[in-house]
Amino acid sequence: MSETTATIIVAVITALGSVITALFGWLARKGMNYLDEKTKVLDEAGELQRKEAIKSKIVDTVTLVARATMQTYVDNVKSRNADGKLTKEEAAEAFQRTVDQALELLKHEGIEVGKDVLGLTVEAVVGKLKVEKNVSRGEAKAA
Repeated sequence: MSETTATIIVAVITALGSVITALFGWLARKGMNYLDEKTKVLDEAGELQRKEAIKSKIVDTVTLVARATMQTYVDNVKSRNADGKLTKEEAAEAFQRTVDQALELLKHEGIEVGKDVLGLTVEAVVGKLKVEKNVSRGEAKAA
């Protein structure tokens, strides 16, 4: 083999080595980009699950507190009233007790909620509980 042929073979091997190294670098970058995208999707899914779990915890807490308030404060006040109904002031007091107690329980769980958001949740839960109570009594109204 001539010296020229050996030089050409060495040059080709060196060039192929550079091409292979560049190819590995490109593949590594593509692989990292793919992993970044997958990780981002998993992070977003995890965050969504966390938010849904917090929402569920808030609704469960408000439901528990609203039922307790209805069974204690509301029933007690209704029994003292001649017509068996709450006044607007008494209903507002029951609502505020529910909001305050729910906020307190959620704070113990490490969940911070604004009063305005919690107020809307309490209204929705109390409305649902009233409907359930009326249905169980057979007082459901036709829509």
